[in-house]
Amino acid sequence: MLTQYPIIEKFGGKVGQISKSIFHLKRGEIYSLGTKNIFAFGGAKSIDVEYRIKDISWWEKEIPSLKEKEYGLQNLKNFNYDIDIVISHTCPAHVFDYVVNNKKKVTEVEEYLEKVMLLLENYKIDYQWYFGHFHRDVTVNNKFNCLYKSILKVK
Repeated sequence: MLTQYPIIEKFGGKVGQISKSIFHLKRGEIYSLGTKNIFAFGGAKSIDVEYRIKDISWWEKEIPSLKEKEYGLQNLKNFNYDIDIVISHTCPAHVFDYVVNNKKKVTEVEEYLEKVMLLLENYKIDYQWYFGHFHRDVTVNNKFNCLYKSILKVK
């Protein structure tokens, strides 16, 4: 069962407040930390869903809804795509093959993030993207950072 936390305004966007100093970033929100604008978009289809049990070890809400995806795109537009960092659970579709060394298929979430990436590329090319879905440490094109055990300094 997913725990619901109070939603508050923090860092310029909505967050779930888990404790006094721990916050859950919400899908499609843009946060301002120091001089950095950060677009957050969590969620992905579990890569091992065939070994999991619905509502016990995986939940349908792991996959972003159409409403959440539309909200993210509208928020990016409202912010003039001025993003320095993207934090997501999975990666854009074109990065997928560089990170995944098996026959898993790109899902609608990776396709959505590809659209986000293409929109950002039209406005700004010097951003960084961080994700961790695949449990490995890989950097692609010095921009897309899959993190597992590594800790990177935000550029």
